[in-house]
Amino acid sequence: MKENTRVRILEEAFKLFCENTYEQVTVTDMERALKLTRGAIFYYVKNKEHLFREIIDKYLFGETSMLRLFEFDENISLIEFINKYVQWVENIKSEMFSLGITNMNMALFNITLYGIHHYQGYMKKAQTWQADETKAWESVLEKAIQSGEIKKDVDVKSITAFFQNVYQGTSFAGIAIPNGMDTDFLRKEFLMIYNLIKA
Repeated sequence: MKENTRVRILEEAFKLFCENTYEQVTVTDMERALKLTRGAIFYYVKNKEHLFREIIDKYLFGETSMLRLFEFDENISLIEFINKYVQWVENIKSEMFSLGITNMNMALFNITLYGIHHYQGYMKKAQTWQADETKAWESVLEKAIQSGEIKKDVDVKSITAFFQNVYQGTSFAGIAIPNGMDTDFLRKEFLMIYNLIKA
């Protein structure tokens, strides 16, 4: 029971912080969303600052967070990796929608913006996350060269940055779209890059 209440608090707080500024989220908002008293909420969490840190660790950077890059076999082909990557984005979008968040891009942009200012060490965690994803793309591209899937003269670092920048640009554009980024369009963009470099 206690664990379920704690999960509910984190979930509702995550939604509030995704949709509002850090300053706008009040304990009264949490009381209303959770139908719990202030005392009950602070029985489970120390204060607003600690609650914010906990939801970022749980939903963005934790071992089981929705943003943790999917597991993949080291011998995966580039085209398989692209398809798994787009499916991973679709899964994040679906998971956030199940929480009542219709635009994942707006939500993640919002929480990242306030994470930078209200979570000491946020940038270090974000940089580690980015480095892990970069390493994954580079590893898959190196294997694709070795297997003959893509051209031998592909600049792995540049193409990795190209894929990542396309994703980030499409994510940012998704902020202005009511339901967030179009993952079918993201797949088309990735396949355009793939077709330029395939052997």
